[in-house]
Amino acid sequence: MTNHSCRGLWTLVLVALATAGCATTDRNKAVASRAFAEILDQGRLDLVPELYAPDFRNHGLTRDATLAEDMEALRMLRSASPKDAKMRAQFLVAEGDYVSVLWTADGSFAGGKRTFRGITIWKIVDGRISEEWSEFDEAGLLQALGLMPAPGTSPAR
Repeated sequence: MTNHSCRGLWTLVLVALATAGCATTDRNKAVASRAFAEILDQGRLDLVPELYAPDFRNHGLTRDATLAEDMEALRMLRSASPKDAKMRAQFLVAEGDYVSVLWTADGSFAGGKRTFRGITIWKIVDGRISEEWSEFDEAGLLQALGLMPAPGTSPAR
């Protein structure tokens, strides 16, 4: 092989590697977008086996939750949410197996229209969400839903 053809081959290899990385991050962003739009916003829990790995773990502050526990929490949250509740991915950033999503959730609560914002980081392996880390005003959301008393008040009996 000539020196010129070696350079051409290496250029093709580098382009292929760069393109493969872009394809993976684009695919991972598509998975994250679908999870937000179809599962979290629309409640399409039938899509969970397609978009979440069976050994999924949600790394909470106090303990990890399994896929079954995480989906049960989602069912409870959706059943307590106002009818006009919406959850939207606002901004997605992907690198390698990780997708970070800045999201908003809003709806009409007893105290009026409220908007919550949070960030979720998902690890996506082979096209399915395998791990999660999220930060949002969980106490504020639970209080707005009437599932947790506000500080300084007694729980409803």
